[in-house]
Amino acid sequence: MHFTCSGAFPDFARTRSLPTALCRCQRDCLNRNYNGEGRGLSLSRTERIRKIIAETSPIPQENSSRKRMTHLMDLIAKDVKRSISKQLLSDCDIWTDNYTTVEEILTQCIAFGERWLKSCKQLTQIFWPNYSSNMWKEEMYEPPDLVKLVDRLREILNIQTLLRQLMRLLTPQEQEELKTNDMFKDFKNLNIFEFGQYATNLWLKTYFEETLLAERQYLLNSLYDYVRHLQSQSSSENTLYTRYDTPQVVADVIIAKQLEAKDNEVLQTSQKLLEDLKGFESLQQMVTELLKDLKQQNAEVFDSWTSEISSLIKEGVLSLKESDPVVQFSKNNKLMRVNYSDLLVTLISEVRQFKALGYHIPSHIDQTSEHAKEFMKLARVLEQVIGKYLWKVSMFGLQIANFHNTIDSRMIKSQRPMMLANTLELSRLVQEEKVVSWEDTKSVEKYVDTLKNAVEKLSKENNLLVSYYYQIMDKIKSLEDVHLIKDYSKWKDVTKHMRNIMSHLEEKYFKNMQTWKVDVDINLCTVLEKKYLRSLDTLHLYLPEIYTNIIYRKSELQFSLDQTVLMEKYQHHLKKFLDIPKSFRGVSENSDHNMFADIVGRSQKDLEKVNKHTEDLFKQLGNHWDLHFRASKTFEQEIAKLPSTEERVGCFLIGLSRLRSDLESHNRNYWDQLVLSLKESIAQDVVKLQNYVDPSTAILTKQPVTLEEVGESGAAHANILKQRSQVEILESGHENRLIQSTVRSLLENHQHIIAKQMATIKTTLNIESENLDKEIKRFSAKWEQIKPKPHTGQIADRNIDELHKQLTGIKEKKEQWHELMLKKEKLFADYDKFDIEKPELMLKL
Repeated sequence: MHFTCSGAFPDFARTRSLPTALCRCQRDCLNRNYNGEGRGLSLSRTERIRKIIAETSPIPQENSSRKRMTHLMDLIAKDVKRSISKQLLSDCDIWTDNYTTVEEILTQCIAFGERWLKSCKQLTQIFWPNYSSNMWKEEMYEPPDLVKLVDRLREILNIQTLLRQLMRLLTPQEQEELKTNDMFKDFKNLNIFEFGQYATNLWLKTYFEETLLAERQYLLNSLYDYVRHLQSQSSSENTLYTRYDTPQVVADVIIAKQLEAKDNEVLQTSQKLLEDLKGFESLQQMVTELLKDLKQQNAEVFDSWTSEISSLIKEGVLSLKESDPVVQFSKNNKLMRVNYSDLLVTLISEVRQFKALGYHIPSHIDQTSEHAKEFMKLARVLEQVIGKYLWKVSMFGLQIANFHNTIDSRMIKSQRPMMLANTLELSRLVQEEKVVSWEDTKSVEKYVDTLKNAVEKLSKENNLLVSYYYQIMDKIKSLEDVHLIKDYSKWKDVTKHMRNIMSHLEEKYFKNMQTWKVDVDINLCTVLEKKYLRSLDTLHLYLPEIYTNIIYRKSELQFSLDQTVLMEKYQHHLKKFLDIPKSFRGVSENSDHNMFADIVGRSQKDLEKVNKHTEDLFKQLGNHWDLHFRASKTFEQEIAKLPSTEERVGCFLIGLSRLRSDLESHNRNYWDQLVLSLKESIAQDVVKLQNYVDPSTAILTKQPVTLEEVGESGAAHANILKQRSQVEILESGHENRLIQSTVRSLLENHQHIIAKQMATIKTTLNIESENLDKEIKRFSAKWEQIKPKPHTGQIADRNIDELHKQLTGIKEKKEQWHELMLKKEKLFADYDKFDIEKPELMLKL
């Protein structure tokens, strides 16, 4: 009997056999090979099967019809299982193959099974129960065997994925030691498609329970301790750390629910892993009692909160009357206060969070919370405006609201008079405004907007003034690193820039700036005084240079400018610096009193250092021998570069030797004058030292006996200490160093000359040594020719005259040899005299 999908089953007879279209679609879908194309085709045809069965509505009067429909879904599920087992898993070993391949195939199998399970769920839960004529009244149905298969495949995939993640954390050596490749060796003989009791027992954890008995026993003991810890937490006060403020009553409930969740987790874990161990019943009983206590605790906390809130609502504490004014002013100090209780904000938060936790809020509490929530936004804006921007200024007999939070910390005290006009305007706006009640929402919004715009303007102007204040303070701080003498122009530029800022603010209609200007000048004066006092010690080093020449006049060295003139110029520059505070211009326009000029008066004691530096400077100016000696030496080197020959200019011959001689003579006289002056200075210092040392030594070596002598000795000792400071500053040491430097220069020049002469002497001695060696060799050669040879018989063959002649020749050679030895001794004596290594001479005859 053929079947069309346009209508439902009219009676039981029409549902006795499967429709032809359904069988053909099922057979074609499930018998295809599962590849890239086949998978999509099978899934799509599974959907077609679902649509065909959806049109086959069961009859409510016939229970057998519903059984046939469930049997039909079981048959298709059986074919789906067969397709997964024969076609999808035919080319894959899910225990040993590569994870990527196994993961892909298992995912496809799970998706294929879940598709049909989803279709069955939709049919029995959505489509059929909503048919008006043939309503499905049974529970939702899914083929149980297919459900078990999909769950098992999902478990296998999860285990494979977990092993994959763990292997990534191990080194290859660790993987080999743990034998990760053989982890699923015990599962190879198990059939994943069998779900009978025997097969189920094979999949159960009996083997693992026996293997991990010690570990499970340790876990049981640890859970005992953990549950006891949870019990102690449930009875103690705990703190809940969250990103937002949580009311305490809600925090207590959340903490209890967290402990309840932990307790449930212990119960579930122990039931799965520890139910066969001794002591599991005790643990289970302890956990169950704790769960019961926590639930009772939550119920008590919520009931207590409900009772408290209900009583506050009845008393009117938590009620918001729409006829109440939005703001009120206190009678004593006219402080502005928003007429919106903080308890309402807390109530709104508690109700919202209790609802999120799944609690049922009583209707009267929920209504109060919703009513308060309608006005909370406006109340918060108004509270923010009042709490942040209104402050108290006591001036001209006017009392304005109290400054509370952030603006007070950002407001500069010296700038407050500049904000007075805007503050008075805001105060007038706040206090003269008509009373607005909560019931007039539009008036409340208008009132809040007006007040908000006013305080935003006030805040903007305050931020502008604060930014300029810190900009000026940074400029003043930067002057601490600017030298007061060398870079005084930078001081002028910085103060000019600060005055420009003040003028710019005055152009923006800021008034009453004198207090701020005085504050800026005080800070500027502090930095100026610090730099002024610090510069006094080095003032003589950084004043403008005063140029003068040293001339040779009237047989003595003199300055081209008289010392009086030099002193006048120095005093002029000195006075110009010392008067800087008097002429310094700050930013204030107060001409009655110049705070900078007071710096000079406070620095009188420090100015004595300047006078002392002046005396020392002019003393050094006249006795600066070191500079003069170096100048003379440099001049001598320049003279040596002048030519001493004649120069031809046309027919004239100009001799330069006399000029060079005169220059050398003047420089030599200049040098002699310096040496004489230096000797006289040293002699004077020696006399001073002698006049101090001799009496002091006599006094200090004398042993006092009587009381009078002891008193005289103490007075003399104090006088010696007083004179010691004057003696210590004598610069004879410096003068001695100059003499030593001069003598050292002469010694170095002498050593240089001697070194050159030693090189010449060494060369001369080496030449004499070579000549002496040659003479000895020539003498040796001649001696070989004339010396007697007795063993040859020559002496016996010669007469008396020949022998006498030969004897005379030997005597001459002896004298020549003696002369050679004298030369050799004299030569070696010269080697020893000049500490030169002696050569080796051949002296054997």
